[in-house]
Amino acid sequence: MFIFWTGQGYLVLLAAIVSFVSAKYMTDVTGILPEFSAALGAWVAAAIVYKLHTLLEFASTGLTIIDDETGDSAPLVAKHDLYWIPVKYWSVILAAAGLWFTYLSLQKLIIGA
Repeated sequence: MFIFWTGQGYLVLLAAIVSFVSAKYMTDVTGILPEFSAALGAWVAAAIVYKLHTLLEFASTGLTIIDDETGDSAPLVAKHDLYWIPVKYWSVILAAAGLWFTYLSLQKLIIGA
């Protein structure tokens, strides 16, 4: 399996893996319903990736490139992608996964399906 990223995009995958593994460990240790481990991992990963996005945007503001020949200036913006999807959209994708896992968990808990 190939992982494609640009800039600091690999941190999305790292945050998701750490969130899902720690949520699974926490549900195993505390006795919380294990059905909610995926939902908890997705919600925590979405929050971490959102904060990561804001930090990456803050770090890349204020830099400009000035062309020596023409004197024109252009803002320098770093690009951070994972699988060609910008980091700012991954928090929404992970939150949607959290909603889906929460729905499945509640369905299993209530209906017993």
